[in-house]
Amino acid sequence: SQLEIAAILLRLGQNDGLALLQEESRNESVYARRKVAAIFGDAYSKEGSTILLDMLDDEDLGVRRQVIESLGYSHNPAMVPRLQPFLDSEYSLLRNAAVHAILEIAAPESIPFFRQTALDSQAKAPLRIAAIKALGKTGAEEAITILLEMLGNVEYEFYHPAAIMALGN
Repeated sequence: SQLEIAAILLRLGQNDGLALLQEESRNESVYARRKVAAIFGDAYSKEGSTILLDMLDDEDLGVRRQVIESLGYSHNPAMVPRLQPFLDSEYSLLRNAAVHAILEIAAPESIPFFRQTALDSQAKAPLRIAAIKALGKTGAEEAITILLEMLGNVEYEFYHPAAIMALGN
């Protein structure tokens, strides 16, 4: 199909299929929109992120879930703030996708966000745990220091198991 050809071109670093993908991102077919989101998850491009961000408000939950997952596969720390609102979604499908996407992004550039979130007493527990896991996933010395500080503070006792697991990664 034309979508698969566009996907192959994108994986080869050629943007010749972007116009088709953008057009299909607005297709009436839920299947076509999900396919576009999945293609951008497999082959990240800056232009693709723009199309994905435009798809975040799709009417179909499955499309939105795929978009969130694909943004996670971008490994682009700039996407974390765009994914954060989905952590409070009324739909567990979107909340879970957002947690996994943020974990997938885990990069040293994201450490300030993950630190702030892990230590924020107002943040919901799943988000704090995801941030703790993401800190461990970065493997950065700064992240390890944050996790060790959490373990040394009884205020974060509830999160100690997550911090211990994150340090083990």
